[in-house]
Amino acid sequence: APRSVSEQAKKDLLNFRKAKQEATEKGEAFDATSPPMFRASVELLSITCVLALTEDRSVTKRILQKGSSRRQPRRGDVITFSYTIHGDDNARSETCTLTLGKDKLPFSGLRHVLLSMKEEECCLARLSSTAALPEGEDFSETHEPLLVSLEVTLLRWRRRDLLPVGEVDTPAGGGSDACALLKTEIRQGPERRSHDVEAGSMVLAAMVIGEGEASLLSWRVGEGAVPGYMDVAVASMRFCESAAFEASQIVQTCRPVGPSYEGQTPLRTLKVSALDPWLVDLLKEQEVAEDSPKEGASAQPLPIPADWTMQGEVKSWSDLKLSKDGCFKLVFLAATEAVDLCLLEEDGQLHFLELERAHGNALAKVGRFEEASEAYRRALDAVRHGSLYKALFPTERGHIQGAYSREAFEGEHPLERMSEEEVSTRRGQLVALHLNLSLCATKAGLYALARRHAETALGAEPGSAKALFRRGQAAAGQGDYEDALQDLQKAAELMPQDRGIRAEIQTVQHDLRAHREAQKNMFVKVFQPPDRVQGDKQ
Repeated sequence: APRSVSEQAKKDLLNFRKAKQEATEKGEAFDATSPPMFRASVELLSITCVLALTEDRSVTKRILQKGSSRRQPRRGDVITFSYTIHGDDNARSETCTLTLGKDKLPFSGLRHVLLSMKEEECCLARLSSTAALPEGEDFSETHEPLLVSLEVTLLRWRRRDLLPVGEVDTPAGGGSDACALLKTEIRQGPERRSHDVEAGSMVLAAMVIGEGEASLLSWRVGEGAVPGYMDVAVASMRFCESAAFEASQIVQTCRPVGPSYEGQTPLRTLKVSALDPWLVDLLKEQEVAEDSPKEGASAQPLPIPADWTMQGEVKSWSDLKLSKDGCFKLVFLAATEAVDLCLLEEDGQLHFLELERAHGNALAKVGRFEEASEAYRRALDAVRHGSLYKALFPTERGHIQGAYSREAFEGEHPLERMSEEEVSTRRGQLVALHLNLSLCATKAGLYALARRHAETALGAEPGSAKALFRRGQAAAGQGDYEDALQDLQKAAELMPQDRGIRAEIQTVQHDLRAHREAQKNMFVKVFQPPDRVQGDKQ
């Protein structure tokens, strides 16, 4: 209420209480039953929204101009902003470009303000107490109460991300970010992808190394034509987005270029002169123009040939000669959707299986078992949805948790339409995939998974010496030496000339004796009384 009305109401209330008390003391009747009331008509003209950014309200802001983007900066992003001390006629506007959370700010409370802003937003920030001090300076009792008002404008910000590439043995103190690709956004992509970029997708991107010219590159994700960090880079981008990347030496050696194999899609370079003006604009590291497409807007169609997946000259990744610091820039231009395995016909499934099996074999030969396991799993996924897989592997029939295949339809007999030779060939292909997966799991120390793949192979071929050998190896890794020895001895009976099986039997026998000796020493003195010390004997 207005001050004058409030003061008058207080006086009238005191007079009313006093008169009522005097009438009560004298025993006289008091006519008024309630104090005097005031009525006011209030009209709300406007609201100024003030946002409290800290619990103690030491940092508040009032939005003067709304931002154009939906995103807000995060710690580690590179931002460009300007600020002016409000109320100071002699103050000049200061423009700063820094990394949030890494570089020092002029005022410590400015960090909360910047984290809450959007691009092109302007606000009036009010900082008090410690929030008004320079970042890193402590508030002492000698300081007078501080209050600073700033007019802040977020001009531009570039997102920075750490993209994990894989797992490697890093030196002490390397941290979890040692094998991560550093990405710094140059221009945000106006369009989100309608599908994911995954293994099997063809991608088209422009790459710039150092101060050189942009090179148009096309490759298939997951086939090893480029290092693994290139697949990770394009998978993190939107269409028409440009970004700068930094790949450390650890990242470059984490997932290098894979070995070549039959059916591999090569790396190609294209020449499209109509794209040059677009690439120059997208790679400019400067403030975004007013007519540039914003987030969520539709990008203009790029002059990309319809058959870009088949065009271009075959090139080797080593010819690109990445700089020692591992810095490069990418513009993501186009991508195709990966093949849907459920929609493939039988011939397409077999072709996909052969490609992925050849890829896995090439990786296993050079000791890259983790990547080989991924290729083998993709090969199995192409066929284990069908009824033929169920018919060939009796142990996988029924409703098993984690199964990817289905039962045959009523009246469907997938083996009857195939000759015995075809059935034997198909069974051998699938058994080999399971045994290769068992080998990769054993190399990775996943003995339970290795044992399961070997048992699946034995369900199709009970007399497979190789499957018995793989299951024996996995059982030995789990510490089940008796079961391991039994499987290995059966494998030796089937293949008596195999030196690897005999060597594994000797290793398991040695481990079994050591295990039994350790158990014997552990329990030898369990039921004996403890020895007395010298003092107790005296």
